[in-house]
Amino acid sequence: PLAYHLRSSDNENLLVQVCACFEQLVCSRCSGPVQTASFPQDEDCKIEDLINAGIVPKLVQLLSHSNEKIRWSSLQIVGEMMSGSLQSALFFVSSGILLELRKFLQSSDPVMQATACCIIGNLLSLNSEALR
Repeated sequence: PLAYHLRSSDNENLLVQVCACFEQLVCSRCSGPVQTASFPQDEDCKIEDLINAGIVPKLVQLLSHSNEKIRWSSLQIVGEMMSGSLQSALFFVSSGILLELRKFLQSSDPVMQATACCIIGNLLSLNSEALR
């Protein structure tokens, strides 16, 4: 039901609540900006399930939302989901995440800038590990 509400709703209050739920789900180990670490196997499965539920395009879209709470939650969710496997990160890349992250790098909010930098760094780290 949460994935459905995220994908199909434009109601700002509902999106804030749904994003908060997803943030709790995937960011259970978050404490501030996205950390550089790989998920254990069961966490990768959780991320894969969320990707299969079709929420990635909507999350990428929500990174440009006018509501800052929605943008921040979406950024946290994306960061955690991209820190899993290279496959999950590449799915986000194919959904246009890099253009959205670029906007955060130009943000006046230093926390959002730092989080976007961490996400990009995690992506580069995953990619370099795959090349070895």
